[in-house]
Amino acid sequence: DASNHLAMRLLERHFIAHLGKNPVRFAELELRLRTNEKLQSEREMYIHADGSLRYQDVITVMSLASKAGADKVGLITDPMSSREESGQ
Repeated sequence: DASNHLAMRLLERHFIAHLGKNPVRFAELELRLRTNEKLQSEREMYIHADGSLRYQDVITVMSLASKAGADKVGLITDPMSSREESGQ
């Protein structure tokens, strides 16, 4: 996969991630990041984490991205989406 964008969410208490458009199991995540051409050439990773994920899970993924070669790891946020989900 040639994308350095990772979207993560929980679905019925199961971790779901997509690297670009391709699904990735958590157990495979570090290897997939290490072999990702775009991440290895640009040294950047962008993570869009759903509000249902635990903070520790997001930090763990950020750490994996760093170990896989990302010098810069960014979080993509959508605060309005979180407010709408909570009914505010």
